[in-house]
Amino acid sequence: MNYLRTHIKQVQGRLLHIGVVAGLLSLTLFQGRGIIKAYQPVVQTAWEEITSLTNQSDDLSTIVNPHQPAVLSASDTISPEPTVTPSSECSVGPVDPLQGEFVPQQIQISQAGIDLPIIPVPLENGTWQVNDNVANFAQGTSFLSAESGNVGLFAHDRNSAFRSIKKLKVDDLIQIKTVYDKVEYTFTYRVEQIDSVTPDQVNVFAPTDAPVVTLVTCDGVFSQMRHVVRAALEKVERSRCNV
Repeated sequence: MNYLRTHIKQVQGRLLHIGVVAGLLSLTLFQGRGIIKAYQPVVQTAWEEITSLTNQSDDLSTIVNPHQPAVLSASDTISPEPTVTPSSECSVGPVDPLQGEFVPQQIQISQAGIDLPIIPVPLENGTWQVNDNVANFAQGTSFLSAESGNVGLFAHDRNSAFRSIKKLKVDDLIQIKTVYDKVEYTFTYRVEQIDSVTPDQVNVFAPTDAPVVTLVTCDGVFSQMRHVVRAALEKVERSRCNV
């Protein structure tokens, strides 16, 4: 029975990933309408296959889906199951190694004056809603993990959201916090790459072997570009106990 549950979760997780990749295939963030919307989604069984197809054609409408599309709803969201030290044994300090996955709950960037709650946003009909005055976690991208994955966070280009991520420089630090079993964990990332990309450069949220976080907001006079900050995990700490 435990094997069956594990297998079902693996299948669900794969379907969710396929759905997200489909949405990412043509991603557009609209500042005024407050949505991230995907047009002409194409479902593939792996990111490598999508990369191969998009390398063959610049016209996404000419890509034919050879697979049966996955039908997903908000109820298909997979919850992480961390394996961590119980709160009764908690001690503040570095955690090494840390196993499991965590939902991001707070982002703090001292160099940019950012301290925002993180709201999970499900992918629904190829769309992620952009909530005001918060950082939005793109469900279907990676959870917080010390092992691998790309945590996708996005927010409006406003003073109350992500506008000031444009002040960040390489080697600046980003902290993502989460609470599990009455223990607060802080994931500290170091900025390693800053780009301004067009909306069709959808690989910014693609899965990664190394643990990273990717921040995205609008850029340009008419929000025609996307400002992207990529940061690599540097350390994980227990920052508070008995929260």
